[in-house]
Amino acid sequence: MAKCVVRLSGDSAVAGILHLSQASEGSPTKIEGEIRGLTPGKHGFSVNASGDLSEGAATTGDIFNPFGESVVDGLM
Repeated sequence: MAKCVVRLSGDSAVAGILHLSQASEGSPTKIEGEIRGLTPGKHGFSVNASGDLSEGAATTGDIFNPFGESVVDGLM
């Protein structure tokens, strides 16, 4: 099983915690949690491998992809 926890916080009203898990390489990714403070409408996000924000996006690492799946149309 592959897992990660995403903690959303910062200088805006958007905040929350998401738990992502994938039981095996062929199974779907399960996302559980809550994000508060978003404006109405559709939103998207990506999860990076590192939480190091010391130099912004440059130090967050690659997109979290534990089984090395191909990305199709922006989705894993």
